[in-house]
Amino acid sequence: MNRTLLTATLLLISESALSAPPPQYWPPQWPGYWQPQQSFYPSPTASEPAVTDGEGAEISPAESSKTTEVALPDSETNHQHEKALRAMQEGNYAVAYCIWDPMADAGDAKAQFSIGWMFHNGYGLAIDNRQTLKWWTLAAEQEFANASFALGMLLSHGDNQVEQDLPLAVEHYLQAAHAGHEDAQSMLAHLIQDEARKMKPIIAEWGTKEWLLLGKTIRINVKRANARTQPTLSSRVLTVLEEGTELVQIGKEQRWRQAALPEKGVIVWVHDSLIEKPQSKTGK
Repeated sequence: MNRTLLTATLLLISESALSAPPPQYWPPQWPGYWQPQQSFYPSPTASEPAVTDGEGAEISPAESSKTTEVALPDSETNHQHEKALRAMQEGNYAVAYCIWDPMADAGDAKAQFSIGWMFHNGYGLAIDNRQTLKWWTLAAEQEFANASFALGMLLSHGDNQVEQDLPLAVEHYLQAAHAGHEDAQSMLAHLIQDEARKMKPIIAEWGTKEWLLLGKTIRINVKRANARTQPTLSSRVLTVLEEGTELVQIGKEQRWRQAALPEKGVIVWVHDSLIEKPQSKTGK
């Protein structure tokens, strides 16, 4: 970014940070049903923050912009992230931006993710989810799981700046889930159960690898087992499964297992009595 333009931008950021208390929706909240299992950032506490360098000394925005776009050693990188987080806690968004912006430009995935959050929630910046999409995408391309998950959430809902794109959102959830992101796994399970019509053409392309991100393998233990559309004996039989058929369990309701048939890309309910019981550690 041009130094003059950066300084002018930071002046605007500082004015915003000093004239208003920290937002009341911290940590970032997603719509409706989802609440994060992870806390991305600590909560800010100051209501009238001063712009400081993170060590207590007040600085001007111009001074805080004196950074360099080069890769930092790991210890220094961690120190800069901690410094930026402290600035966010204090409501010093200009300082946090000045630390993260050159790091993000230099390819630091965590900084890219953090800049995306600032644009998403309007921390010292005008809310701009087009910028959010840009920065989170760059971080996700480096396999930063939190960014992949955040992209999934953004694209699942969309807004007046970013078009809703469920297939692409699912791709990002899968990327995060492959990295062990539990919230991504939970969101995929939620979408399959609550957005069945929209998800049907998407999950039809999945293989066992994708399904196993959501649950464990179970096996039919009788010669023929009815797989139903709902967890009741009065519901329609969707298909009949042969003994030894493997499914991936993704849910449970009382004595019914909700499971996926990876080869067919369909979701069924099977009674617990039809499922092979796991062996004990002694093999008995």
